Amino acid sequence: MRERMLVIDDDTAVLRSCEAIFGGNGFDVETTNHPAEGLRLSSENRYGVILCDWKMPGFDGLDVIAELEERAPDSAVVMFSGYPSVDRATEAMKRGAMDFLAKPFTPDEITDVVHKAMQRKFKQEQKAFNRFEHMWDKFPSFMEAFIRAVGCNWMVCLAVWMALASRQVIGKIFAIFFPIMGFVAIGFEHCVANMYFIPAGIFLNHWAGVAPAGLDMTALNWSAFLVDNLLPVTIGNTIGGVVFVGLGYWGAYLRPAPHPAG
Repeated sequence: MRERMLVIDDDTAVLRSCEAIFGGNGFDVETTNHPAEGLRLSSENRYGVILCDWKMPGFDGLDVIAELEERAPDSAVVMFSGYPSVDRATEAMKRGAMDFLAKPFTPDEITDVVHKAMQRKFKQEQKAFNRFEHMWDKFPSFMEAFIRAVGCNWMVCLAVWMALASRQVIGKIFAIFFPIMGFVAIGFEHCVANMYFIPAGIFLNHWAGVAPAGLDMTALNWSAFLVDNLLPVTIGNTIGGVVFVGLGYWGAYLRPAPHPAG
């Protein structure tokens, strides 16, 4: 799949050069000599790379770069200028540009800069993703317990609802058996069951010294049980039963009928 590129420059020669250089280098190139139109295009389309001139009539390229960072955060932005300086390059990078290139440039120079900018953008996004993943890894037990608890009481309350709806004993048995079997087999969690099994494990480990061989039992303690399990499981059970089943039951059978007008 060809990458899309947007070039914003008031110099027609630069626009044609970029079309010629990148058009045959795996890019679909769109050009504009109006910064306002470039900003509009960046909002409406997704571009892998955006090239922007620093000095354009009525616009400061640095302001355009900052606006592109808001409108097209996934694009690798490269600024070029016929008036290069270290201060401008530094400021452009601070505002979101991946690289800075001085005019005039050769095809090899701009191609190399664009590829490096795309690599930097990819690494930046990967770093942000890894940071988010690392933050998420700090709370796996809480979120995992919560999600399992929602599924558990969803199934349990459905089992009770279907059993109450059944008129025969065999129907009640089947209505209860399959949802309960499902949540146990999947590994969902219920706060009432956990209030027995986990404290029993803590007592056996700390008081009786009974522990399975080869397992690290240091995480099995009261604080971890209360914060990382009982709290999220209780909240999840409540949501699974009340929201996913109770509200459905209320909407189907108990919601007051609207009074006719007049």
